[in-house]
Amino acid sequence: MTTGLLPLSADPITFGHIDLITRAASRCDTLIVLIADNDAKRGRYTFTLSERVAMTRRALEHLKNVEVHSSTGLLVDAFIQHGCDRVFRGIRNETDQAYEAQQMAYHDLLLPGFSELVEFLPARQELREISSSLVKALTCHHVDISPFVPLFVKAALEERLLGRHLIGITGEMASGKSYVAGELATRLGATHINFDQLIRDLYVEATPGAQKVRDTLATLLGPDVLTADGKEVDRDALKTRLFDPHCPDETRTQIHALTTPHVMRLYRKALAQAKGLVIVEWAQLAEMNMSAMVSGNAIVVEATDREALADKRKIDATTLKRIGKHQWSAQRKIETLQATAERHSHGHVIHYLNDLDPDRSARGLNRLAETLKTLFTLEKA
Repeated sequence: MTTGLLPLSADPITFGHIDLITRAASRCDTLIVLIADNDAKRGRYTFTLSERVAMTRRALEHLKNVEVHSSTGLLVDAFIQHGCDRVFRGIRNETDQAYEAQQMAYHDLLLPGFSELVEFLPARQELREISSSLVKALTCHHVDISPFVPLFVKAALEERLLGRHLIGITGEMASGKSYVAGELATRLGATHINFDQLIRDLYVEATPGAQKVRDTLATLLGPDVLTADGKEVDRDALKTRLFDPHCPDETRTQIHALTTPHVMRLYRKALAQAKGLVIVEWAQLAEMNMSAMVSGNAIVVEATDREALADKRKIDATTLKRIGKHQWSAQRKIETLQATAERHSHGHVIHYLNDLDPDRSARGLNRLAETLKTLFTLEKA
């Protein structure tokens, strides 16, 4: 029987760590993942030792031959205590290997032959640059780190480092999602970020980068999608072209790839000013598979009388039908968002019925606000 030992700080655990642990676990009967304090980092950890252990256990619960323990003592003492006969260390390059080999050799002074039991595992190319330090730095720059860590780790980092909770809000056209988002922001002292508004901001932004976007839109769809001076986008003309049945899907894909980096730039700028609860409104949240960006938390708004709401917003039936072809139903959004939350074992998906009646609407919004307070342990700002 082979018992391996893999020491980590895991502040926090990343997909790079999880891949390393998975490969080490396949090489032994039992793998002990030892969460320990590095003397060089003592006093500078984001999460306490007990928090790191809990997070690591949650991230590794699918690996049945892995045990997670903590230690504040010597590595060789944990090695002896758990009856281990192999040590695993992850390395990214030759410099890492030389450093780790030297560090492991120091333990020979306490346990002769210890360094000969070390097995180095090279990091996979696609995970090589992912580290705890990197994900913390990116979090502080308001970058979506869901590609690098489990969603519960992402949410924990945003709460600990930024004092922030994220929840998306989406729904069909003319469902009243902007109204619901605005009312919740008022009730909870939350920040409301609307992706449609970010796109509008991009289309009029007086920067060279935004002008390049406008020029490319004119090339793809025709010069009449811009104002006469070419300095702004005519959104009505653009919408007509984009949702025309003859517009190729390839063109829509090109425009999405063109605008997304700028929209995310503006999103990060908006996040930099936000604390507490942030409500992120995006009609295409489910369709674009972006619920991980809001840590799997989402509200799907559905109108009890969508036609009446559309009429109130002066949206004619033809426009509603044409644009509706490119959007999912509320039920499909809910099912997709729930599947993502279940796959990541993190997140809450709430179905909210938006009522035109003022009294019923107020009561429903109050209940929804109380639900969010409970989910995120919020107090009104």
